Parts: sequence; C-alpha cells; structure tokens
Amino acid sequence: MQTAKGSESPVVIYTNLTNLKIEARELGTEKTWTVTPDEGQFYNAILSHDGKKVAVHNGADIYIYPIDGKAKGQKLGTGIATAWSDDDTYIIGFLDESENGHTVSNSELYLFDVQNSRTKKITNTEEVAEMFPTIHRDKVIFADDKTGRIFKATLNLK
Repeated sequence: MQTAKGSESPVVIYTNLTNLKIEARELGTEKTWTVTPDEGQFYNAILSHDGKKVAVHNGADIYIYPIDGKAKGQKLGTGIATAWSDDDTYIIGFLDESENGHTVSNSELYLFDVQNSRTKKITNTEEVAEMFPTIHRDKVIFADDKTGRIFKATLNLK
C-alpha cells in the first residue's frame, strides 16, 4: 500500500485481493475507485513520486496507469518493477531466468523508459544474479540473489 502525496486528502493505492484489481482510496472522504479497469489480475502497485501514475504487474508484464482510473494501461515491458527514478521518467526492475521453472539460474537489471515504452537491459552477468534494484539520483543499488551482497553503481540515464 502506498500513499499519493500532494493532494488535499491523501490517496492510498493497494491491491484488492478479492478481485485482484489495483484500487485507490481517498483517505479524507473514503471515496474508492478502481485504477486498473482492464481485464487481468493486477498486483504490486508502485506509486510514482508525483503521485499521478502507478506501475503495476499483470502476470509477468508491467503496465503504467494514471491513478484516476480513467485510462487503459500502457504496457511497459516484462519483468519485476521495483522503483521509479526520482523524476518519474524511468522504472527500474529485473527479470530472472529459471532452467527448471523453480530455481533462479540468473537475473539481470532492466531500465524501463516510461515516456517511450522502451526497455534497456543494463546488466549482463553470469556470476551475479541482480535483483530488487532501487534508484537514488544517478545511483542504482541492488542485491545479488546468489550471495546476498549489496552493490551500488552509477546509472547513466541519458
């Protein structure tokens, strides 16, 4: 659950576990609405810093929706989205691989350009399974799923 900032009454974004839709609730009025009007089973809502958009998952795909619920989703790519860039122009995430469908054999980081719906693979390693990245300014911080080590690297967003 995340709260949108900047409005007179805060708005909370969450997954309704009954219908697997992303919903919003204005805390001051208790008004509730569906953010994801499309068909699907939505989960893992990540609210943008400006509080106007939300990245959600429908299966393995990532979509962007305005929080007002008045528009269809924009498919951004495939993977697990984990954080918005500070200016809300990118989403960082990862895509893991499995040889047997159960155990992760590798994982790489991806940068999703929200405006242009483009995906860029930003790591390509066999010895590190990069997962759960976050962005802070020009830095990306992520974990290696194989060892638990935490890494920090400069991220070129241009």
